[in-house]
Amino acid sequence: MEPRQPPPGPQLGVRTQPHPIFERARFAVEEQLKLTEFVRDHRPQIYDLIAGGEPLLPAADSAVDSGGSMVAWALPLAARVALAGSSEADFRRAVAWVRAALPAADPVSVLSALTLIYLAHHGQEEASADPHRVQLWQRIGWEIESLLESAAPECPSNGTERV
Repeated sequence: MEPRQPPPGPQLGVRTQPHPIFERARFAVEEQLKLTEFVRDHRPQIYDLIAGGEPLLPAADSAVDSGGSMVAWALPLAARVALAGSSEADFRRAVAWVRAALPAADPVSVLSALTLIYLAHHGQEEASADPHRVQLWQRIGWEIESLLESAAPECPSNGTERV
């Protein structure tokens, strides 16, 4: 099996239009969880925690990496950001929002995934001065795009989804 490698370029994945999940991630993080200030105030610590997993994981171009190891590492960290950074009332409202749209889904898992997508998107934007960070966020972005494409390639993107 040939090793998988992220595509070159500073943006998440290779789409010409951003995946509709990015707007939902922004809405979840900024409007539902109200994490904007928390992420801004703790950005270096959050990104250092996420980057700290990189040496422990298989290289992106190794045959051992299935294409999701950075996401698997970062998802619990994103859950901690969502839980620690939002008030109890905001978290409860966000959980209710997810439950209304996806009754069968685990709301904490959905909110964690949306938080990670948000962090990855903003991580790439802010890492431009550090080539190593750019490469790390490209890898996470590529893994997210790859997972989105494989998990729901037929998912509608006309803006009518609630989550």
